[in-house]
Amino acid sequence: MQGYEFSRDEDLARLAASYIARGDLGIAIPPEWRAFHGAMLPEFQHPIGGDRYWISIYLPGSALIEALVSQVADPALSQPLLLLIGLAALWQVSKVLLPDRPDSRIIVMLLALTSSQLLFNAMTPYAMTAHFALNLLWLALFVADRPLAHAGAILVGALALGLHKVQFHALFAGPVLIILLYQRRWLLSAIYAISYSIFIIFWLKLYPLMLAHILDLPPSAAGSKNLSISPRLYSLDPLIYIPRFFAWNNVLLLPLALLGAWGAAKDVRKNKIATYPNLLFLALAAGCATGMLLTVHQGFGWGYRYLHGYIGPFCLLAGRGWSSRPVALSSIRPVLQSCLLALILMIVQAAIIYRFATPHARAHADIVARKTDVVLVDARGSVFGQDVVRIDGRMSHKPVIMSMAHLDPATVPNLCRRYKVEVFDRAGFARVGVKGADMEPSSTTKRMDMIQNYLARTGCVS
Repeated sequence: MQGYEFSRDEDLARLAASYIARGDLGIAIPPEWRAFHGAMLPEFQHPIGGDRYWISIYLPGSALIEALVSQVADPALSQPLLLLIGLAALWQVSKVLLPDRPDSRIIVMLLALTSSQLLFNAMTPYAMTAHFALNLLWLALFVADRPLAHAGAILVGALALGLHKVQFHALFAGPVLIILLYQRRWLLSAIYAISYSIFIIFWLKLYPLMLAHILDLPPSAAGSKNLSISPRLYSLDPLIYIPRFFAWNNVLLLPLALLGAWGAAKDVRKNKIATYPNLLFLALAAGCATGMLLTVHQGFGWGYRYLHGYIGPFCLLAGRGWSSRPVALSSIRPVLQSCLLALILMIVQAAIIYRFATPHARAHADIVARKTDVVLVDARGSVFGQDVVRIDGRMSHKPVIMSMAHLDPATVPNLCRRYKVEVFDRAGFARVGVKGADMEPSSTTKRMDMIQNYLARTGCVS
């Protein structure tokens, strides 16, 4: 990946971690750049910051973890450490749910260890590795079923809800917590319900107000608008994203998980009484099914990252599916063969990632190496070219990179008078090998044409 945060999400996650590590809640926009703040950080900035602060639209939990790690080590170690925590918690949960089948527990771990999605996303600043880790840590504490363990699960839940967006952990934990109602554990159910209600209200409503108060910004109804718990249901596309998810995981994950869910449901119907492990397997299956039903558009990502927090449950269900086979017939040879196939695919996928990410890293390196004040990026004709536009967290280096698509044409004359300006466009992207793509004509492209014409007419571009 060339040490390059490929997508806007990744860059913003690392940017947020850097300003949190300095003890800030955002990046103060220098007065001379306020007219251009939307072009310098085109997407995913919190509306409450206005033209005074750049603040990530996402909740700060994942960035906070990376900021803490950065105090003692390279922040890029955050995701590998979280992956190890998640794998350790997965092993612990498997011992509770599959106590009599050590072979099934081995299957659970082999499927997780051969997940390309887990491996490659742990090389990025995406919050999804934190979701994987904290969901499984929460589950390990929940199944321990002791007062202190439940207290720990509630604390982990508070952070998990604030990692990125609240719905990811809420949709994971909800089906599991329903078990408490089935068991008629009314007090514990009430404690979880009240705690989670408080946490959700805090992250969705109080956190934006806290930002406004500390940074002396006017509170706005828009402050929490983009932190909605509602998924983007208008962009459901399961036929694309479910296959992508399973293509980046072990080939046996889906069939064994389906077998495990079916086996748990069959046992409940047969025995009329649901055992605790089967209740948990059914709850995990319900969470996985909900996640697959809500396969909304994710944009860029290795695999389908919105199901990242469910990889652990899928592995546990696959272990349950394996345990339905008699011990005498449970040779793990087929799983070992699937693991070998997964390792071969990992090499192929690593090559795909390298070929895809390297040209973008080159494009960004080309831009930041220019001896100029401002570089305007015209991303038309490139795939994900817009994401090379990013800011230096300390605003201490030039050139300043701006998105032409988000630039107000009225501000261009002032920009040209005050600064030395260059353009990075289709030719620049093609030169470094970024794949081409056409952009449909729109008001945005017309505005960009106006800017290009002005630059050419006035000789502004050096």
